[in-house]
Amino acid sequence: LGRTTDFVVRADGTIMHALAVIYVLRAVEGVREFRFIQNTVRDVEVFVVSNSRWSEAAKTKIVDGLQDRLGKDVRITLHLVDNIESEASGKHRHVVSRVPLPGDLNKAEQIAN
Repeated sequence: LGRTTDFVVRADGTIMHALAVIYVLRAVEGVREFRFIQNTVRDVEVFVVSNSRWSEAAKTKIVDGLQDRLGKDVRITLHLVDNIESEASGKHRHVVSRVPLPGDLNKAEQIAN
């Protein structure tokens, strides 16, 4: 199978490509590796493997940047970790959304995968 990427859903129902959050995280100095997990439209976890440029300002930039994209009412929990496990396929999944997609879009994603 080719690479798959989850969509991210805002509380207002807007569906965004995962790149909307990937760009935020890639732009932050101090982030070596990350995984973004959307548990609900208002609950997000971000796992970060930091590098030597990590600072508290990096944490603020992540939270502010993600809330700019997802909404100010989204709770973002940041976890600093030593490593992020790969999927069973050996690939690294940067964005995981556990929010169901509406109707036909959900069917289209299942067919594509």
